[in-house]
Amino acid sequence: MALPFHGRGAAIGIGEESTYGTAVSRTNWRQTVSDDAYRKVTRNYRPGLVGVATSFTKRNTVSGVTECGGKFEHVLTYEGMGMLLKHALGSLATTGTGPYVHTYKIGALPTGLTVEFIDSGDSGNVAQVAEGCKISRMALKWTDPSQVAMASFDFLAEDIGAYTTAGSPAYGTGSNLDMIGHQLGALSFNSNNYDLLSLEMIIDNKLGRRYKLGSRLTKEPARTDFCEVTWRAEVEWENGNALTDFRNEVQGDVAVTSTGTGNDACTFTLHNAQIWDAPKPVSGPGPGRIRIEWRGLSDGTDEGFQVALTNDDSSGTAN
Repeated sequence: MALPFHGRGAAIGIGEESTYGTAVSRTNWRQTVSDDAYRKVTRNYRPGLVGVATSFTKRNTVSGVTECGGKFEHVLTYEGMGMLLKHALGSLATTGTGPYVHTYKIGALPTGLTVEFIDSGDSGNVAQVAEGCKISRMALKWTDPSQVAMASFDFLAEDIGAYTTAGSPAYGTGSNLDMIGHQLGALSFNSNNYDLLSLEMIIDNKLGRRYKLGSRLTKEPARTDFCEVTWRAEVEWENGNALTDFRNEVQGDVAVTSTGTGNDACTFTLHNAQIWDAPKPVSGPGPGRIRIEWRGLSDGTDEGFQVALTNDDSSGTAN
């Protein structure tokens, strides 16, 4: 009996498409923590009453549209993240002459990505290529001062090819410059600082597929609603500042910075934020905790969420 393929050696490669759904070479590579790409064909029962008297279930189906998408997760780093941040938010501007500041803001989403999923480092047909990938949701998460931060991306795709032989991953020199929990500074809001127990940032692009007569594949997915940006932080109950801001419906920017070695740093800003919830459950004799949820809003200039990534790389989308 043949041995099974293993997840060891799994990776993803990405490349920016100039024409939606036309696959391109993969230029950037990331080591995978997990991935789950899918391709399915919707099936409908063929209508009709013709048959034999002994038929008690449907006898025929009709193959419908193809649905493709999935999710992948990897470590959040100070370099090599730019292409994904650009396609999750939409806008990129680079300033400086070294170090460089790459600023990603919410805007119109780029055309799309080609993503190669290498599901195993074993030899054989272990890779599949997805074309026309649009990032529908991004989540960044810090949970422990001793652990790396994680980034996960949900995507919709036009199509995913059959399993084939894998490409050759070439990881960037900065792809292991990890953001670690103990590097994350205090979160600021309304002139108050909060030492964090955990933090999660979510952007939901509200993407929807666009099927039209004449094809089983979606057209380029588009936003079906205003995108939504949410931050959730857990802090110890040391004072009533957050609860007071919640009661008073205070609005302002929320900011936090992760500082690495050398010139590496990243500042995350939630613009024009309001606290949507601040539950403070009591479940034991230890220190009390508050879970604070903010949502960012647009003011016509700032669109709710910004990532300012500082590093020594002149390109905001390099490997």
